[in-house]
Amino acid sequence: MKDLKPSEAGDYPWARKVQRYIATGQKARALHILERVIEFDMPLFPEDVAIQEDRRLAWLYRIDLLREWGRLSEALAWTCLECELNPENIAAQALKERLKTSLHLRSEVQKDLQHKRKQKSNKGVWQGVAGMREIKAILERDIIIPLQEPELYRRFKVHLPRGVLLYGPPGCGKTFIARKLAGILKFSFMERKPFDLGSVYVHGGQLKIRELFDEAKGKSPTLLFLDEFDAFVPKRNGDTGSHHFRSEVDEFLVQLNDCCPEAGQDGQKDIYWPT
Repeated sequence: MKDLKPSEAGDYPWARKVQRYIATGQKARALHILERVIEFDMPLFPEDVAIQEDRRLAWLYRIDLLREWGRLSEALAWTCLECELNPENIAAQALKERLKTSLHLRSEVQKDLQHKRKQKSNKGVWQGVAGMREIKAILERDIIIPLQEPELYRRFKVHLPRGVLLYGPPGCGKTFIARKLAGILKFSFMERKPFDLGSVYVHGGQLKIRELFDEAKGKSPTLLFLDEFDAFVPKRNGDTGSHHFRSEVDEFLVQLNDCCPEAGQDGQKDIYWPT
């Protein structure tokens, strides 16, 4: 089990093994690896946040695979078990209702409520996006499900993150998956690079930042993708050159603070995506 623990770099060695088994058609072995990660007991660190997140991600990975392979009853069984063992797992609660709908196991009252809010199935939503299963699972848990199951998340007082930081070398698919996510959510997609907000005037960038967020709100709901985000908001510690951008950084912080209302509320304005 040692080789399945998260590395210090933050990646998931078990995910690479699972992907290799999937690529070679060894589904049982892939599920066995995930089961070992989910059920592995580490009594010395029972409340370690990194370990708990690793388990939750492996659980999402397993449910995603079972749904993709059409094994919905098995996915529902594992989801119900997760709901019993960890009732605070809101993603599991939402997925349970979706799976019950797919298997036609919901009551008439639940079906009526589901019809009113126009349930959106996630079957095939990531079509055309190869690999990246970990990030897709995280996006579904933290972004897609909360937006598509607002009543459930409002009931548990769970908030949607104001933004998500995507990082990686050029060409790894950050922009591609952000565009795909906007399509899944049926949001407007706006992409901006540092030179789009540059100005020859002192603090001219501050005005452009405000105009950018006003434009995003005018097209709401909007997914705003900011490429090379570190160039947008340099440090404000007084280093050479960085003090010239202090007002621009302040304006970014003000706009980001107001760009996304509470999760589950109507009238959502923006989702903010720096990379």
